[in-house]
Amino acid sequence: KRQLKRNFRSSAGLTVSGVLMTVVGGMGTVSLGLSTLIGLATGAAVGPAGVAAAGVLGVAAAAFAVLLGFGIRNLRTASQLKSFQRVFGAREVCTFDELASRTQTSPKKALARARKLLRRGLVPQGRIDDGATCLMVTDDAYRQYRQLQEAQRQTLAEQRAAEAARAAAAALTDICVAAEDLITYLPDAIRAIES
Repeated sequence: KRQLKRNFRSSAGLTVSGVLMTVVGGMGTVSLGLSTLIGLATGAAVGPAGVAAAGVLGVAAAAFAVLLGFGIRNLRTASQLKSFQRVFGAREVCTFDELASRTQTSPKKALARARKLLRRGLVPQGRIDDGATCLMVTDDAYRQYRQLQEAQRQTLAEQRAAEAARAAAAALTDICVAAEDLITYLPDAIRAIES
């Protein structure tokens, strides 16, 4: 549990702010939206001042709608963070295929959600591998990943060097065989020319 808290930020702040913003934004949007509609209907009878008042109410309703949208976004983000926490448990690395399967989304969506959580700072040490196949939530896991990559690069470089050495040795052998053939047949060729 303690490890989980270090790997992920708490979702409580997102949840509380999301609920407050959704409630206030929803109430403001509905009440001011209805007032705007009523104001527009009656404002036409009152004149330009009534229409202007309805316009002001409409702008306020739009502001509350934006607040509602931010609240919903925070609640979704909190839900996604909790889902990732459940999937990870005490682990430090998880593939996007597994995240997708366990959160009932596509791997592409799981990757997008991980990027969003990283951008918002909710996975403080989180990193995505170069191939975008897994999420690592600790610096230690990322360090091991980089060490493995470096070891693989070195192994590949050593294999290429060994292949180049084998190719050079084979070419040298061919040159030596050709030189031996030349030495063997050269005296015969010289005698044939002289005669």
